[in-house]
Amino acid sequence: MAKDYHNNGDQSEKLIRLLEEQLAHVNEQNKALSQKLDHALHQIEFLNQQLQQLTKHL
Repeated sequence: MAKDYHNNGDQSEKLIRLLEEQLAHVNEQNKALSQKLDHALHQIEFLNQQLQQLTKHL
């Protein structure tokens, strides 16, 4: 009985470590995607400003 409890504890710790690693990886992916999104939004804003300038001259 004590052995089963110990094994369950070990399995739980391994699972927690695995989930923490996955969470860290997903957080890094989210950070990278957020940076790409910010860059894309800045590009869109710049292009919108250019389009507004061009349409003023029509």
